[in-house]
Amino acid sequence: MLRFDPPANSTFSEKQPSEGHVSAGWQMLDKWRDGKGYREIARDLGCAPANLSLWKQGKTPVKAYLEKLEKMADIPPIAWQYWVCLDPTKAAATSDEPPASNPPASESRAIKGKIGATIDELRVGVARLNDLLAKGKLSPSHIAQLEGKRISALTAIARLEERAKLEDHPEWPNLIEMVLDALDETLRHFGLDPNGARKVWLDKLERIEDEHKAKKNAA
Repeated sequence: MLRFDPPANSTFSEKQPSEGHVSAGWQMLDKWRDGKGYREIARDLGCAPANLSLWKQGKTPVKAYLEKLEKMADIPPIAWQYWVCLDPTKAAATSDEPPASNPPASESRAIKGKIGATIDELRVGVARLNDLLAKGKLSPSHIAQLEGKRISALTAIARLEERAKLEDHPEWPNLIEMVLDALDETLRHFGLDPNGARKVWLDKLERIEDEHKAKKNAA
């Protein structure tokens, strides 16, 4: 077992304490990769790139990958159970502890959002509707009216998001993982080895991603 000295500001937990925390294991991996692409690391580990996204978001790798990470990047498995708080505001928001003080009145809370793009304005509008509905001092007819407007705005947001490029969507890595799993299952059903097909598929996706980045840089 590799020596591991927990960071001074870290806490031990078998699961991510809250959204504002990142594992010491992920910090070690991110430092070790030194610019190395996630797809390249995923190939070396024999996993899908979506797995790395899940580890970054707080999911602890399974034992098989912990062993590979220990050998490949000198990351002890225990490092993934020490959590460093990077964003105290998110950690406080998801904590089970009661808030230190009462929240400010709804009129004094700033609603974050970027005004300009249609989808951003719609999101700010939904946030304002949520704020009004949270007051709890509305008549049933008024609530129904606001809920109708809220649903219309959410529907418009969904349509705009559908028009966005799939590879820009935050759930894109998870979609790729599900597609690959379905491909593996289908090939195994017909008695075929899915490893070659998976490699071809990942190489194709990597080319698509490189072309997409090149277009963005050119723009």
